[in-house]
Amino acid sequence: MKKILIIAMCLLAFAFAEAQQGISVVSFKKVGDTDARIGENVKVDFNGKKCAIVKIATAMKGFAFDAGAMGVVGTDYKSGEIWVYLPERTNKLKITHPDLGGVQSDKNDGYYWFPTGGLEEATCYYMQITTDELIVTRKERKVQTGFLIIESEPSDAEVYISKDGVEKYEGSTGTAYNPFQKNLEYGEYYFRISKNMYKDERGVVNINAPKVKMPKVVLTPAFGSLYVSSEPSGAKVFVDNDTKEHITPCTISPLEPGTHSIKIRTPRYAPEQREVQIEENRQSRLSVKLSPMFAGVTIKSLPGAEIYIDGTIQGKSSMVAELENGYHNIEVRLASHKPASKQIKVEPMREQTITLEPTPIYGSVEVTTSPFDATITIGGKDYGTSPLRIDELLIGDYSITLSKAGYASVSKQISVSEGDLTKVNETLSNGKMINITSSPQGAQVYLDGKNIGTTPLQYTISFGEHSLYATSNGKKSQTQTLNLTQNSNISNVNLKFSDNLTFNVKGVEFEMVFVEGGTFTMGATAEQGNDAFDWEKPAHSVTLSDYYIGQTEVTQALWQAVMGDNPSYFKGSNLPVENVSWKDCKVFINELNDYCHNKGLLSADKNFALPTEAQWEYAARGGKKSVGFKYSGDDNIDRVAWYTDNSNSKTHPVASKKKNELGLYDMTGNVWEWCQDWYGKYSSSSQTNPQGPSTGSDRVLRGGSWNYDARHCRVSLRHDNYPSNGFINYGLRLIVY
Repeated sequence: MKKILIIAMCLLAFAFAEAQQGISVVSFKKVGDTDARIGENVKVDFNGKKCAIVKIATAMKGFAFDAGAMGVVGTDYKSGEIWVYLPERTNKLKITHPDLGGVQSDKNDGYYWFPTGGLEEATCYYMQITTDELIVTRKERKVQTGFLIIESEPSDAEVYISKDGVEKYEGSTGTAYNPFQKNLEYGEYYFRISKNMYKDERGVVNINAPKVKMPKVVLTPAFGSLYVSSEPSGAKVFVDNDTKEHITPCTISPLEPGTHSIKIRTPRYAPEQREVQIEENRQSRLSVKLSPMFAGVTIKSLPGAEIYIDGTIQGKSSMVAELENGYHNIEVRLASHKPASKQIKVEPMREQTITLEPTPIYGSVEVTTSPFDATITIGGKDYGTSPLRIDELLIGDYSITLSKAGYASVSKQISVSEGDLTKVNETLSNGKMINITSSPQGAQVYLDGKNIGTTPLQYTISFGEHSLYATSNGKKSQTQTLNLTQNSNISNVNLKFSDNLTFNVKGVEFEMVFVEGGTFTMGATAEQGNDAFDWEKPAHSVTLSDYYIGQTEVTQALWQAVMGDNPSYFKGSNLPVENVSWKDCKVFINELNDYCHNKGLLSADKNFALPTEAQWEYAARGGKKSVGFKYSGDDNIDRVAWYTDNSNSKTHPVASKKKNELGLYDMTGNVWEWCQDWYGKYSSSSQTNPQGPSTGSDRVLRGGSWNYDARHCRVSLRHDNYPSNGFINYGLRLIVY
């Protein structure tokens, strides 16, 4: 070990030697440990985000750490390691030890600068250090000095110290956490403590020890105070010409002794001004009752009528208003009525009551029906049966319903005008008009086996039970059973054709969604913005053929049915399976293919597989239906994903968030999804049905997970790991090709 001799020459000091060492960083690298993401060791920084952990290999203790403005969140001493918790984006760390010195710094600023740049959130790093011995020699001091420590109440008072008759300002008493501290030669000193509006405190202090702490100096006030109350309370108080306001009841302090002008005011009361005498070290009191400049006015009207005071709506039906002195215009308005108004004069503390009722405006309605004797309901009120004439019906728009047992009710909107007669003549049907659509449109519709037309179609169907289906291009839609009564609320029927595939494996049903092939731009497209990383570039054109992809991530129920076990950390049949490696997924898919082929669920030319990275991103973006979202299905990640900000550190049932344009769930968040490809750099050239590199060390994962932030859950974000590694946030999604 290298030895260095340093001799400190000065008039002060003392002879002793101690061994010190310099600290060098041997290596620093990012590691795949999950201690920063899950478990009891996770800590969060001052912004509520999970800290990074720098694990320093050493068995020694006594180290101190400084991360500059970013700050150190905490340290833990483990067996053979010190764990230092730091906020994300921290880019440097100072390491010191009383026996070893400081860390060697490339920038000569005392900091070790991380070669990886700013630290990532919830990520672990490993550091190896070594030391060199240093010998330091010092000499004993010849001049004796001691620290004078002074606290005052109140704090921040001026400190003056004199010796040999010369007084000098030396600083302030500061706070209880940082009082006045001055290193002085042994001897006797005169001091003076001074603060504005307090009496000076003087005395003598003898410095005869390394540390002399005086008893707290309590200054005597040279001011008074004033307690002010008012009726009503909440009034503003101003002292002399000061613009600072106080709110009653209040204590105003400090105030210099003498006469002060006090002004008190609050809206709708006359202001008051008083003179008060303030005495030193005493509290004076002032109580003021303000004179009101308003009176209470009770306004009564019809139920629901709007009450306007001076052109502004203030209430409905009836109310009590406190109005300022003077003249006010009161108006009451009610739909289908002529408004009523009145001008009133308000005098201080003189209450009054007024009644204003708008005048109704009427029209008439005549109702006839076929068949007759139908019940007439207008605006929710029954008026009798048809035929019927109704006079004195308030003007306005109404909903009228005509109903009779055995017939479909008729509802429509009518308008009643002042002095006019509105006529209603309706025929009640013994069936119901149904709007029939299909997906896609243009299908032939069959009612009880009879062709009744092409979608979209309006058709009156008689009351009773019926079957309804459609055909198109040799395909038949789902058959729907309609049970129509005059009270049924069925008015629209959509007959659906589906290109999706549904499978039932040992009682577990899952759906594969058809993805029509097409061309798209893969990688860091414009909507990804500054969040995109270099490994998502360059963006490039990719053309894909048709395929099917899982509507959800593979659930624990399906894995259990196929494999007979459940490796997941978070247990639940409808939760995504996790804690599986790429190799585990391949074994699962082989077992699933064997079962489905043997049971005739898959044709011989079809197989389940992991999606290629291109197939995964095309489906996540919404395929041909894509509208260019940043995440799969939305630009607002909280609508479509379980991630760090909302997952509560666990997985959640599949399909519990919004689906994307293709009807796929959880392409963003919940668990990372293994892809078929080896991981490699993108090419800028156009590609058709790319399969990724032919060899590699890592396999691709996509989609982000419950313990990653929004940036790592975007549709273009790429992740990779060894195919033999499985973690509690790794799962899979199937394709059929």
